[in-house]
Amino acid sequence: MIEHLKIITNKKVYYEKKRHYYLDLFRGFAFILMVIDHLIFDIVFSFSSYWQTSFKKTHYLNVIASALSDYRNSDLSKIIRIVFIVFIFLFVSGISSTLSRNITKRGFRLFLLALAITLVSIIISLIISNHKIIIYFGIIHLISICMLLTPLLKKLPRIWLGLLGIVIIILGFYFEIKSIRVDSVLLVPFNILPPTFATGDFYPILPYLGFYIFGVIYGEYYFKKLNKPRFTKKYKMNIFTYFGKNALVWYFIHQVILVVFLALLTGIHILFK
Repeated sequence: MIEHLKIITNKKVYYEKKRHYYLDLFRGFAFILMVIDHLIFDIVFSFSSYWQTSFKKTHYLNVIASALSDYRNSDLSKIIRIVFIVFIFLFVSGISSTLSRNITKRGFRLFLLALAITLVSIIISLIISNHKIIIYFGIIHLISICMLLTPLLKKLPRIWLGLLGIVIIILGFYFEIKSIRVDSVLLVPFNILPPTFATGDFYPILPYLGFYIFGVIYGEYYFKKLNKPRFTKKYKMNIFTYFGKNALVWYFIHQVILVVFLALLTGIHILFK
């Protein structure tokens, strides 16, 4: 997370951007796992059916697609997504929010980007006649709402904030297990869905705001109560910290890169079949 170090030189004041190494490290780790998960999703739900009609069943692309399909439908896949991707990403985001000076402003900007994502997904769905790819409430929507709620969350005592996080998580998973359905998309952010709901990216407020709340609690305790350094003096750049530092930018372009890569891979095998 960025911390601005105030420096005065020849009566001119400027701010040097500093970052916290471990926040970028874990954010980057979760981001790379997310990209791998999206690659698997693209193969299983977008390319595997075409591979089955274009190549023999024993072709290595179909073998890989079959194995990835079994993995994607397994409980292991869901556990990895929730624990190692969603939890880490939102927990780190919660910690980072305690270091931000303009969390509301940044949250509003991110919310506008989220609305743009929804609009673009609707346009694409109309072009390809597939409403299942519409993004009603994805990870960017969720994080933006979390950021906008942060000033209110910080006003609560830690014990009450912790209880709120627990209740939100329990309610969210309860709604998911019970598959509560209503004839409206207005309650989608709260994990109460229409009967035939399908989407390209879905991370509802319930239960995932709870993960973010625990990050806020930890950040408030670690940086304020324990008075730990807000930035890392010796910042080591590596693949994890790079993607952690630039996660938002890569989020918006990684899916295009994955689709182009898979399309080229498919085209090469058809050309030399």
